[in-house]
Amino acid sequence: MGGVQIPQRLSTPYTDTVTTKSPHHASYDAQEQQREIEQQVRYTQYAVMVAIFMGVLAIMGLFFAWYAAHQWRKTQLKNHVLAQQMKDAIVYKSKYEELEKLLVDADVKTETHDVSVNDMTPEELFHYIEREVSRRLLFLNPSFDRQMIMDEFHISKERVGAAFSQGSKYDSLPQFVSDLRLDYASKLLVTTNLSITEIMTKAGFSNASVFSRCFSRKFQISPTQYRRANGEQS
Repeated sequence: MGGVQIPQRLSTPYTDTVTTKSPHHASYDAQEQQREIEQQVRYTQYAVMVAIFMGVLAIMGLFFAWYAAHQWRKTQLKNHVLAQQMKDAIVYKSKYEELEKLLVDADVKTETHDVSVNDMTPEELFHYIEREVSRRLLFLNPSFDRQMIMDEFHISKERVGAAFSQGSKYDSLPQFVSDLRLDYASKLLVTTNLSITEIMTKAGFSNASVFSRCFSRKFQISPTQYRRANGEQS
C-alpha cells in the first residue's frame, strides 16, 4: 500500500520580542526627566519665596498693629492732658467772671472803672471791650461787628481799631469773635449734654467742618475728642 505522506511540520523556534528603545527615545526621556526636575525646583523656590513674603507681611502687620496701638495710646494721653488743661481754664475763667460780677454788683470800682473809655490806653480799652463782650455774650449775635462795638461802648472807629491793633493779640475782629465763640463752645461741651451740632449752632457757627477745623486749630483737639476725653475723666 502506498502510504500517505504526512508533511512534516516546520517548527519555528519561539523567541521573546524585546523592545529596545532607540537612542533618540532615550535622549527624549532624559530631557523630560530633566524638565520635571527643573520644574519641581522652580515650584519649590516659588513656595519658599511665597512663605518668606507671607512671613515678612505678618511681621510688618504685627509691627504696624503695635505702632498703631502705641500711637492711639499716645494720642489718648495727649487728649486727656489737653482736655484737663481746657477744663481748668474754663473753671478759672468762670470763677474770674463770677468774682467780677460780684464786684460790679457791689459797685466796687477800680481805677479802670473810673477812667472814661476815651481816656483808656489801647490795651485797657481792649480788655474792657473783651470783658463786656464776654460777660454780655455779645459775640453770639450774628450781627456782631465793629459798628456794634462802636454803638455799645460809644467809641469811634479809630479807637476800636487801635484797641485791637495795638492792645490785643488779634489781627482782626473776626478772629477775636471766633476765639470767644470757640471758648463758649468748649464750655458747653463740658457743661451740657447738647449734641455737637447744637453746640456749634449755639456758639454762632453755621458750618460743621469750619467749626471742627477752627476748634482743632485753637485747642489741638477735635470737639468729639474733647468731649470724649472729658467723659472718660468724669
